[in-house]
Amino acid sequence: MIDKHRQPVIIGIGELCEQVPKDVTTASSPLDLMEQASLAAFRDSGIPDKVIEALDVLAVVRTFADSTPMYPNPFGRVKNYPRAIARRIGAQPHAAIYSHAGGNTPQALVTEFSERIAAGDNSIVLLVGGEAIGTTKSALKAKIKLQWGDDTGGQLEDRGLGLDSIIDRQQIDNGLATAPLMYGLLENARRSAHGNSREQYADEMGKLFQAFTEVAAQHPVAAFPTAYSVGELIEVSDTNPPISAPYTRHLVAKDGVNQAAAVVLTSVARAQELGIPRDKMVFPVTGSNVHDRYLVQRPNLASSEAMRIAYQAVLESSGVSPDEISLLDLYSCFPIAVFNACEALGIDPLGGRALTLTGGLPFFGGAGNNYSMHSIVNVASQLRERRTGYGLVGANGGVLSKHAVGMYSAEPPENGWSSCDHKALQSLFYSDNCPEVDPYASGPAVIETYSIDYRKGVPTKAYIVARTIEGKRFIAHSDPGDAETPQRMHADDPIGNTVYVTSAGPGTRFSYSRSTTASLVPKRPGTLDAEYQYCKIKRHGSVLEVTMNRPDSRNCLNPQANYELDGVFDLYESDPELWVAIITGSGDKAFCAGNDLKATASGEPIWVPEGGFGGLTHRKSRRKPVIAAVNGLALGGGMEIALACDLIVASTEAVFALPEVKVGLIAGAGGIQRLARQIPQKQALEMILLGESIHAAQAKELGFVNWLVEPEQLLDTAREIADRLAAVSPTSVSCSMQLLSETAQIADTVEAVRFPADAINRLLTSQDMQEGVAAFTQKRKPRWRGR
Repeated sequence: MIDKHRQPVIIGIGELCEQVPKDVTTASSPLDLMEQASLAAFRDSGIPDKVIEALDVLAVVRTFADSTPMYPNPFGRVKNYPRAIARRIGAQPHAAIYSHAGGNTPQALVTEFSERIAAGDNSIVLLVGGEAIGTTKSALKAKIKLQWGDDTGGQLEDRGLGLDSIIDRQQIDNGLATAPLMYGLLENARRSAHGNSREQYADEMGKLFQAFTEVAAQHPVAAFPTAYSVGELIEVSDTNPPISAPYTRHLVAKDGVNQAAAVVLTSVARAQELGIPRDKMVFPVTGSNVHDRYLVQRPNLASSEAMRIAYQAVLESSGVSPDEISLLDLYSCFPIAVFNACEALGIDPLGGRALTLTGGLPFFGGAGNNYSMHSIVNVASQLRERRTGYGLVGANGGVLSKHAVGMYSAEPPENGWSSCDHKALQSLFYSDNCPEVDPYASGPAVIETYSIDYRKGVPTKAYIVARTIEGKRFIAHSDPGDAETPQRMHADDPIGNTVYVTSAGPGTRFSYSRSTTASLVPKRPGTLDAEYQYCKIKRHGSVLEVTMNRPDSRNCLNPQANYELDGVFDLYESDPELWVAIITGSGDKAFCAGNDLKATASGEPIWVPEGGFGGLTHRKSRRKPVIAAVNGLALGGGMEIALACDLIVASTEAVFALPEVKVGLIAGAGGIQRLARQIPQKQALEMILLGESIHAAQAKELGFVNWLVEPEQLLDTAREIADRLAAVSPTSVSCSMQLLSETAQIADTVEAVRFPADAINRLLTSQDMQEGVAAFTQKRKPRWRGR
């Protein structure tokens, strides 16, 4: 139990909504709206001047424009939102905070500062957020330039984007980036899990949100105050087109609003010291924060275990049952968010209980990351009026990704503020096993859930989460040129259907037809004696020589070049007559200077084949050696290709670097992992973290280069080494590489030696082993067969 004087208390609330004016040049900017909401919250306290003068902390909820490149910021950047607001309202807080992104953020901030206050921090805190996306869209459409920038500086704790657990590589590679599509996957999974037809589930969504529209229609700050019938919500029309399966326009959050909301929070002791009237006080009781996994990793797509844990933690911590909660405002960006919250609370979502005080994000308005600040304002306002009871706010960020739940009371809680153990809650969530993920799925698979993107009412592209025949999960999309697949999925429920998948090309693509999917695989030469576009191929007996051939671009590789090289090394591995390979770069300037940034900047799809950059960095279970002949610059992906090779011969003119950190990237194609395993870690970290280049002599000294030669001797030396490798038993070389791979994860040397490796069995039953023993006994040169 805490000292009652350290009980956190809300002492001021404010919110507003501004419709887009006919003359958009007179419209408020996000900064204007936040200023207005802040002043409204201070006025609401009854003693605005005293509270502003005493303000210690000003925290602003991150705007959408600063959260993702999907939302434009065309009218000037605000350098420091908290300090700009403070300057405008005449406050001088000692701390300014710019929050993470996510709809959970306002409630998470209330929980954070309530915990600080309960621990003895006597600060007065202003929490505020706002958006003017409605005006932004109108001004862009009218081609009107507004001036919204602000250069106010000063101390700022910028907490960054905070997009962890929201979007991952599979989603990015497959173009799965919009909320309606991602939520559609979850919604359809829930429908399937509940055994509903598409028509039955649409009716449930309509009934759920029809009650929300009734609330929004009566709310003075709602952006869309219109009541709809169930039919008007779910039936497709010119004004209610399909957005993504299973949603029509009326069933999704509306971000095109101009809204702001603010809350002033402090301790009871500070409130009393200032002279805040008792009837202004509302008391936070407890709050929880739990984050989910990335979408493809979640054990159950139909419901959120992280959300359940967050809600149950608040109920247990507060000692308040769902029946004792007078007021609810559940995050409602899409129906599944409300359905899952009701399941977590153990209440019937269609049982007639009020689940919103505002009307929710589709009807009240979805003001970016700040909607739940409106939830808190409305819970606090109604608790003041009732003077008794409890209110609960449920907030969610991302794709049911980040959950924050808060309990509020009209009266000081008997046991004071009760903190949840957020780390323990997160650990409890992570105790669940997650499915194995296959980022390079191929072949037949079964659809687990789906969503469809519509353009002007027409199904244009489909997305699925599916399982391979081995049970591994993946995300895939239909090819942009394939109109049949999304239309078929629109016509008939596809969940449980078999589809055919390929990961060759941009992302992972699927169709209902094996032949259609096969046609999506990019073409590349099928033999080593064919004509290649991006490399040159030579065979010298059992040695294959591969030259990356883009000298005009320093042998930088685009997706097609990587795919071509991937095919070359597939053929090398499968050719029994080839025992050693050399890879080098065309010209005398570069081995490979990494990814082709011009191709990236052009907007063409960025993808990497299953074998990785250069066809080598991701290649598993290689059993034949590859020699890198590094003839110049080996930068980024170029150095990663070299590190993926088994031996490196470098010209004295060669330069190595992993410069990705200088442009906001990382050496994600194995450079980090391989360099730290091939040289001492401190030296590896020096290269990885600083991104600075080293010359070949230093690389040889560090130990990841085997031979250092003059430029004119490079290829001759590489060929001589390849010939020496070809002279020994190819099966012994192959089994040695296999044994190293099989025991790489065994730290104890003796245990690694004792490991029953398949490589030993393969060697003992090989023809080459028998030939080697026979040749030694007969004192003759062995005739290797590579088998």
